[in-house]
Amino acid sequence: MARKKDVRIGQYVVITTKTRRWLVLHGILRAVRGEHEDIVELENVRCAVYYSAATRSHMGLATTGPAAGSRISTAVEHATVSGVETIMVCTEAATAMWQREEWA
Repeated sequence: MARKKDVRIGQYVVITTKTRRWLVLHGILRAVRGEHEDIVELENVRCAVYYSAATRSHMGLATTGPAAGSRISTAVEHATVSGVETIMVCTEAATAMWQREEWA
């Protein structure tokens, strides 16, 4: 059976991984693959090194973005990540906050 086209492709997403739950990445989703669809390719990728309590968890990173006091890395052009557990589509407001690359 053919898979349906993934509507998340081309959108900014926040991902978490199975083995490193503290690893939270943000980027443009380019591909989802693997037997369990747990390998993703991202572009314009940033890492939440730390997110403040005001962010209200990794769900907050996808809805409102990193709040004041968070630490967001600079972007890398491309990353392939395995062991993906969660893929959350970001709001435009959240993406704007990620792109500020705040490092408090």
